Amino acid sequence: MRVNIYCFIMTIAFMTNCFSDNNPFEKDDKLTSEEKALQWCMMGFGSSSKTSYEVVDRNDGTLEVMMVYESTFCYLFTSRYTHSEYFIKKCIQGQVYRSEQNDCKGTGSAFDYYGAQKYQWCPTNDTSCDDDQTKSPAYTACSEDTTSSKSWILTYLPKKDPAYIAYYDYLKTISDEMPSGTSDYYWSASYFPRDDTTKTDAQLLIANSNDAMYSKDTYLYVLCIEKKEN
Repeated sequence: MRVNIYCFIMTIAFMTNCFSDNNPFEKDDKLTSEEKALQWCMMGFGSSSKTSYEVVDRNDGTLEVMMVYESTFCYLFTSRYTHSEYFIKKCIQGQVYRSEQNDCKGTGSAFDYYGAQKYQWCPTNDTSCDDDQTKSPAYTACSEDTTSSKSWILTYLPKKDPAYIAYYDYLKTISDEMPSGTSDYYWSASYFPRDDTTKTDAQLLIANSNDAMYSKDTYLYVLCIEKKEN
């Protein structure tokens, strides 16, 4: 609040000089140091803005990816605006969330990534699950999940989207819980349904990695997401 009052006073002082009979730029030596500084501020010096993304652990089994917009005026103050982009389940399907420890180690061991399960995209190698998603074990693993009362769907994380890259960076901090190696594929919804009748798309949880095509009756990991309505 003090900064805003100071800026208001300096603005009035600047405008007074501007509309007086004297040219404040010709008689610069009569301006106070504060007024001179404000003149530079009004011309844009010392002002900047940037957009970034961060992952916030909500301590309820969900992670929220936030867009953060910061704007600085004349080195004096910075405003910060946040916007929710989407939620991701902290645990992959099969793992059990422990609320007291806020982790995904409620079952299994490190050997099996604490109970992480793999699901088929479709029990049969055809388009039946594309025509009716409720027949897809991978799809229903998310759609029937009730964690934090959210509407979960099968995940696709674009590799070059900075919002998703923030999540990939976050994964490095919990790598012991999450299958995130070069052979740990997850069913994707990137081109849903994209297939040659018997195959569909899968991805790694690694930034800048390539997707792959797998037979629909293959067992792969499943991670769920809830996208926010803009």
